[in-house]
Amino acid sequence: MCDYDQDDYGGEVCTLYINKWVRAARKEHLCRSCGVTVKAGERYMRHFNLYDGEVTTEKVCFVCGDAIEEFGRLHSFVPGTPGDTPRILEECIENGDEVSRAKWAPILSTIEARRLRR
Repeated sequence: MCDYDQDDYGGEVCTLYINKWVRAARKEHLCRSCGVTVKAGERYMRHFNLYDGEVTTEKVCFVCGDAIEEFGRLHSFVPGTPGDTPRILEECIENGDEVSRAKWAPILSTIEARRLRR
C-alpha cells in the first residue's frame, strides 16, 4: 500500500473534522470529485470539513464518495476534501507499490471517465 498519510500536508498538526450526510438533491449539484451532475431527486453525500481552521462543505456523488471512504478505511484516515480525491489517488498510485496501483488506478480511471462525460 502507498505510504500516503496526513503528514503529507507539510508535517503540520492541523485539526481535521469531517462529517457526512446522505441527502436527496432538491436541485442539480456537481460532484466535487468527478464533476458529474447530481440531478434533483438523486441521492448524494454532503461532506463538512474543518481543516486548519478552514470550513468547507462539498457535495459528492456516490461513486466518488465510496472511493473516498474506501481509501480512508485502508489508510486509517479520510483523505482531505472530495475535491482533493483525484490528486490524492494519483499520488498514491505514483508513490505506492503494485498493490496500490492495482487498487486505485481503476477507481481513478472511473472518476476521470465520469469527469469527461459531464
